[in-house]
Amino acid sequence: MQTIAIDVTDVDLYMSQTERERHFAAQSVADKFLNTPVDSPNHATYEKLLKLPLGDKDEQIQNHVASLVAKSPTLSGGIAVQIILSNLNPTNWLLHHFENFTESDLYTLVLAGSQSVRDAIAERPDLTHQLTDYICKYCELSTVEICLKNMSSPITGGGYRNLLDRFASKYPGIIKLILSRKSLPESLIKPILSQTDMDLQEILAAFKTVPIEIENRAIDTKEEQKLASVIDINWPVKLKRKAIHQLYEDGRLTHTLMLRKYLALDGEFLVIALSSKSGRSEQEITDLLHEGKEKPLSKILKQSSPPEHLIPAFKKITPQILRMKDASIEEKEILRANFLHQLKNIYNFHAPMTIEEIFEKLHHFGDI
Repeated sequence: MQTIAIDVTDVDLYMSQTERERHFAAQSVADKFLNTPVDSPNHATYEKLLKLPLGDKDEQIQNHVASLVAKSPTLSGGIAVQIILSNLNPTNWLLHHFENFTESDLYTLVLAGSQSVRDAIAERPDLTHQLTDYICKYCELSTVEICLKNMSSPITGGGYRNLLDRFASKYPGIIKLILSRKSLPESLIKPILSQTDMDLQEILAAFKTVPIEIENRAIDTKEEQKLASVIDINWPVKLKRKAIHQLYEDGRLTHTLMLRKYLALDGEFLVIALSSKSGRSEQEITDLLHEGKEKPLSKILKQSSPPEHLIPAFKKITPQILRMKDASIEEKEILRANFLHQLKNIYNFHAPMTIEEIFEKLHHFGDI
C-alpha cells in the first residue's frame, strides 16, 4: 500500500480514504514529525498535519498517533491540548509531565476541560498568578483544594479573598488550607479573623507573626511590636475585641502592648484591653472617659494589675487619655511626644532613644 501525502487543509481527501489508508497516512505523518529537525521549516507543517489523524473518526488511529508523538520534546502545547481534550491515551501523562504548555494552553484546558483535567492542571508546578486567580474565582472546590495544596502555585491576595468569599461560610476547612500556605499577605489576617473562630495565635503563626509556643509566657519586644502593628487602628471594633480577648486568654495582652497601642493613638484598643484586664465593662470605662473622671479611671488602671515597674507609666496615662479624647490630630501627636518624654524621665532614659529602644529597656525592668 502506498502512503499518501496529505495537505493539512485537505480534510475531505484524508477522510475519504479507507481506514487502512488513513492508518498508513497517520503513521507517515507521525514519523515525519518525529524525524524532522525542529529548526526545519517542514517541522511546523508536519505538526499541523498531525491534527488530521488526531481528529480521525477512528479512536484507534487517534490513540495510535497520540501515543507516538506525546513524549516528543518538540511537540507544541496546542497539539497536546487537542490530545487532552479528546481524552486520548496519553492524556494523563501530558497533564502531569508535558513541559511545553503556554499560559494560554493551560487556560484553554481549565476552561474547556473536564473536572479531572482542571484538577490535574491545579497540581502543575508551572501555574501563573493569573491562572491561579482564575481557579480561585471560578473553579470547583476540589480544584481549589488541589491548587491550595500545591505549594508551587502562586496565589495573590485577591485570589485568597475570592476563596474566602466563595467557600469560608460553607466550607470552613478552606481557611485551614489557606493557613497552611507559605508567605501569606498580612492583609488577609482581618478577613480570616472575621470568618472563623480559630485561635488567634494559630492564625498569626501562619503569617509568621507570632510563633506557636508555650502559652502564658512573656513575649519579646519583636513579637509585641509585630502584634501592635498587625492589630490595626482601623479594624472594626468587633474584630478588634475578638483579637484582644484572644490575646488576653493566651497571656499576650501585656501592659507594654497596651502602652504601644496608646502611643499609636488607638484609644479603642486601650478601652477594650483595660476591660479585659480589670473585669470592668467597656461601657463603664468609656463613660468615665467622656465624663473626665480621673480618679475612677486610675482605679481601673490599677485593677488591670500592671507590673510594679510599669505603675508609674500607667499613672501618667490617665490624664493623657482625658486630654487626648477631644484633641485634634496635631494635638494628639504633641501629647504622644510628651508622653514619650515622660517615659524617659520616669525610667531615666536620658540618651536619645527610639520607641523600640524604650520598650526594649522596659522589658528589662521585670518579667512582663
